[in-house]
Amino acid sequence: MSNFQIALSVIFGFAFLLAVAIFSGFIKIPDRNAGGIEGATGQVVMWGTIDDGAFRDTIEDFNRNKDYSLRYIEKKSSTFDAELIEALASGKGPDLVLVSQDMLWKYKNKAYVIPYEGYSERVFLDTFIPESEIYLVKEGILALPFTVDPLVLYYNKNTFTSTGIVSYPKTWTELVNIVPLLVEKDASGNIIRGAIGMGSFTNVTHAKEILATLFLQSGVDITSYDRTTGELDAAIKSTSNNSSVAEQVTEFFTNFTDPVLSTYTWNTALPESRDAFIAGDLAMYIGYASEVESIRAKNPNLDFDVAPIPQLDNTKTKVTFGDMKGIMIMNASKNRNTAYVVSALLSGNEFLSSFTPNLNLPPVRRDLLASRPTDPILSIFYTEALISRGWIDPSSIKTTDILSRLVKNITSGIYEPYQAVSLANEELSLFINSGI
Repeated sequence: MSNFQIALSVIFGFAFLLAVAIFSGFIKIPDRNAGGIEGATGQVVMWGTIDDGAFRDTIEDFNRNKDYSLRYIEKKSSTFDAELIEALASGKGPDLVLVSQDMLWKYKNKAYVIPYEGYSERVFLDTFIPESEIYLVKEGILALPFTVDPLVLYYNKNTFTSTGIVSYPKTWTELVNIVPLLVEKDASGNIIRGAIGMGSFTNVTHAKEILATLFLQSGVDITSYDRTTGELDAAIKSTSNNSSVAEQVTEFFTNFTDPVLSTYTWNTALPESRDAFIAGDLAMYIGYASEVESIRAKNPNLDFDVAPIPQLDNTKTKVTFGDMKGIMIMNASKNRNTAYVVSALLSGNEFLSSFTPNLNLPPVRRDLLASRPTDPILSIFYTEALISRGWIDPSSIKTTDILSRLVKNITSGIYEPYQAVSLANEELSLFINSGI
């Protein structure tokens, strides 16, 4: 190794250890008037799909009186992948990328993986919510947690009151029991007010995430990652998890579209479930925490409230799905040592305590979640953040297609549930192992 390579390794190593110390809280961030952190210089560029307006004031404050700076560039979700692949291929990619769980596997070979030798897994897990475990791979840490957007239950207060229901359902059994009370039909038997949008991928907003929540609550991981081998595989049906559980979960989901059952409340002739809820034609809606303001804006007269997502009966482990974004350091970054420092600061207590409220979301850090807000809706979001879980999604498009077909194969009667589950698991396994 040349003297230059040795020197470069020392610089990167120092910057990394410094970033970890800051990230862990062992080193306090210098006063902004002190000129920043020694060794961190230049501009770091970060791409993401979060509205750049949420960053404006916090980044301006972050960059003040430092020898380094952060530039955030908002990208459209529809073109993000194509733009990133092209930029990386041309050597003009960003230093940091805000990745969702369906980007982790796709870009793992493009990421600088933070080694466990440099950053303790124990400290990482003690700092962030449990869902952050999906960032832990064989070699180290793929990304640093940044935001989480948990699924919650929205419900129409007027509809509940007028039908004599005094409280939101805390379990799926309670939800099933109130469905007949909430559904309203015309003289021809057509649904004019549904209880909840479930059972179809055609017009159920977040159908994939709702089904994933049911799977995760029941112990079905969808995919499994082996930290020893570094391999990913399908886990809808596995030896460690009786396939009948996946069958029962899928049947439960599809029962809401079966006209012969008391749970019948939804069909593909109805509008998109989110639109139906906003219009007052749906009693309950499962959506992201981030949607609360847009729902209010679209119908200021809608009297609704937010509750935790229903759980299994007598469960000791509560779970909801959380859309978590993390900061991934790109291996091709030309300013990687400063990118280390910036990513650590962005995931730190000081930055997130001022930034996260801009999104009306709960924080990903345990220390920030410990201080509960007085706002009744935001307090629900805090609770749901702690129980948020996710899974390594190898391809959002492909897995949506597979899970959608799983549901359709059952609702159409083409396959028995056990056959549909086995087929979905096989399709997912083949896709993962194809290396596409």
